[in-house]
Amino acid sequence: MKKKNIFAILIMTILIPVGISTKYYHGFGDNWVNNSLGGVLYVTFGVLLLSLFLQAKAWKISVMALALTSIVEVMQLSNLPILQLLRSS
Repeated sequence: MKKKNIFAILIMTILIPVGISTKYYHGFGDNWVNNSLGGVLYVTFGVLLLSLFLQAKAWKISVMALALTSIVEVMQLSNLPILQLLRSS
């Protein structure tokens, strides 16, 4: 396994608990940490995950991760019947 891949996996394993902990932070700037920092970590995780599977330039991977996370955010706002069914379970 490449050194780059090992480093990406290590960072991803750190990002998971840190990202979850942003929802429980109470202190200076807690509104920003609770509502925005988790999103930054989420996109960072996505970039690293895509970089493990794709051999592309960093900017292309970043754009793909941004597009995918944007689609997820829009889906959270939509009220499609199939999404409502999935949310109810």
